[in-house]
Amino acid sequence: MTKKKIAIAIAAAALAGTCAIGGTLAWLTATTNEVTNTFTVGNIQLNLDELPVDEDGIVDEDGTRVTEQKHPYKVYPSATIKKDPKVDVIENSEDCWLYVYVTNNTEAEGADGTAIDFSMASDWQAVSGLSGLYRYKDEKVTAPLTDVSVFANDTVTVDEGITDEITGEITVKAYAHQAEGVEMTEADAAAIAFFTGE
Repeated sequence: MTKKKIAIAIAAAALAGTCAIGGTLAWLTATTNEVTNTFTVGNIQLNLDELPVDEDGIVDEDGTRVTEQKHPYKVYPSATIKKDPKVDVIENSEDCWLYVYVTNNTEAEGADGTAIDFSMASDWQAVSGLSGLYRYKDEKVTAPLTDVSVFANDTVTVDEGITDEITGEITVKAYAHQAEGVEMTEADAAAIAFFTGE
């Protein structure tokens, strides 16, 4: 056999051996750690309360704040009465648009209009489209927000002309709408729909 043929035979044998060994080799691989995503829904929590009225019809300045009055207020013509509903946006609530809706259907003989009048605190802006609906400023609220007064000076005033028992009531309700991805006008429309039931 010539040297050339011997060299070709050795090369062929080496190639065959390499192919046989290559069949037993593993590919290079890699792995990563698992990533787990947990999703939770954010929320908004509100509180609305005021000082209680005692059994004599007087506001109890030291009383525990309440969400419903057990006793009627004691009033007389031209009286300025402590009435201090306050709204809180609880800590860890999502950013929101904050609203209050105030209805006043008080009546009495001799009253010029409603028997009890009030002015809103300066932080509240009237929302067009629903009388009695107010938005907290023109900005989104970031929690916590505490002790936001509804009425100016935390008081209401009895009409000077009343001559008879006052009937009816003043009610205050609070509402908040998420701010993320929601324009103020959209939140206004949602608040109107909520309070009118539409």
